[in-house]
Amino acid sequence: MNKVFGERLLSVALLATLALAQAACGGETTVSGGDDPERIETPEQPEQPEQPELPELPEDPVEPEDPVEPEDPVEPEEPIEPEDPVEPEDPVEPEDPIVEGPVPNDGWIGGACGGAADCSYDGAICLGDAQGYAGGTCSKSCERTCPDRDGNNSVTFCATTAEGGRCLSRCDFELYPSGGCREGYECKVKSRFGEASTQIATCVSPQDTDTVDVAACLDGLTQQGIPWTSWAYSTQTANGQSCTVNDPVKAGPVINGVTYRYYSQSTGSPMSMGCEMANALHRLSDILKEYNITDVLHIGTFNCRTIAGSSRLSQHSFGYAIDIYGFVDANGERYILEDDWEHNTDSPSSMKAQVMYEIGQRMHTERIFNTVLTPNYNSAHDNHFHVDLKEGASFIGSVAPNYYFGSDEARWAESCSGHDH
Repeated sequence: MNKVFGERLLSVALLATLALAQAACGGETTVSGGDDPERIETPEQPEQPEQPELPELPEDPVEPEDPVEPEDPVEPEEPIEPEDPVEPEDPVEPEDPIVEGPVPNDGWIGGACGGAADCSYDGAICLGDAQGYAGGTCSKSCERTCPDRDGNNSVTFCATTAEGGRCLSRCDFELYPSGGCREGYECKVKSRFGEASTQIATCVSPQDTDTVDVAACLDGLTQQGIPWTSWAYSTQTANGQSCTVNDPVKAGPVINGVTYRYYSQSTGSPMSMGCEMANALHRLSDILKEYNITDVLHIGTFNCRTIAGSSRLSQHSFGYAIDIYGFVDANGERYILEDDWEHNTDSPSSMKAQVMYEIGQRMHTERIFNTVLTPNYNSAHDNHFHVDLKEGASFIGSVAPNYYFGSDEARWAESCSGHDH
């Protein structure tokens, strides 16, 4: 831009110079003949033309500055999310006060003691730490039996100890669920004082070595918390055959939270059987509790006899069978096979019949027992389930002959004495 402007200015100057030169050359110079020859008259100069005004030269345009590139737009900062409001902590509810029930065996045989004065009964003695009884245990001298006390107390047993016959508490898994005995004691089998054949699971000091090594099955009963005592069984015979019972025990009446009682009795009592049957009833109780069953009504366990119409011994003869008459639930509702069973169907219409049908099927499918005879088997079984542990069997009776009904106990007893199991 400046170069162009300079060229224009130079052109204007040249034009002005040429104009002046022309003016000078166009005038003549004369010599006047006057007095003074030396004087040279200069002709009057023509008026100089006014010099043209020079055009205003435009100012150099101001070159625009290089455009300022816009800065990268400032991205707005991400809004700061408000912090989650701090929820007020739940007020700490005061813990419910621990309401402890009465201490098991407090002041009674098997309870803790620092001296005989802590044991509230006649003839009390306190077996102490020096004798291996941690925290002391209330006891009493005995010859064969010991007293029992109602309430929150264990049943007692006259056991053989280094000190002679001493009353100790039997293992009780209801009072002491974790091991059957109070802390510091173990559940082991002891012999009755003066009667070695009678053996009972008893709470003893861990240092007590005068215990009985029992069969694995019996030890299993103890570990599962099944109340049992040895059954001093003398072998019986039927039709010239011996009714042998392996590991004979009296088990129950409460097994795994379910009470087993004779159908006509309001309370239960220990049942005579082989050890394996007690184990099976423990498993059966697991099923029954799913149906809210609290009581099993039965019509017999051990019975040394032959099967009706044959010379073969019944499974009852080995303590391996039980006949179940019905059930009672937690609401006191009774489920009686003679009254509530529905024949010839696998889809009973009533709730009670459905429950009994399912229990019968599960006793078989879950192999609680090897043989299950239902009221569908024959008229002799119309009022009960016969279940047993016959070795090698896997059978559920479901035949449908003419059925026997009735509540006449004489006929019932007759039919049961002749049933074929």
